[in-house]
Amino acid sequence: MTVPDDTPPTERVSRLSERELSVLRGIADDKTYAQIGNDLGIGHESIKSYANRLRAKLGVDSKVGLALFWERYVREKETA
Repeated sequence: MTVPDDTPPTERVSRLSERELSVLRGIADDKTYAQIGNDLGIGHESIKSYANRLRAKLGVDSKVGLALFWERYVREKETA
């Protein structure tokens, strides 16, 4: 499910599972997939799959895009 780019970040994030949010936070904290997997008790290949789904759901093209999306979401939430 790809989300149109004009969907507000808060709405996109509200559609994510807790596990997806944990992976997204780890990516935003510049952790490797292995580090995130270790933190969550799952393999790095599973984290890679989560990251691929996150890119599709959030409409971004890369790991860096996910981190930038999270930063934008946090800023938007703080100013709301």
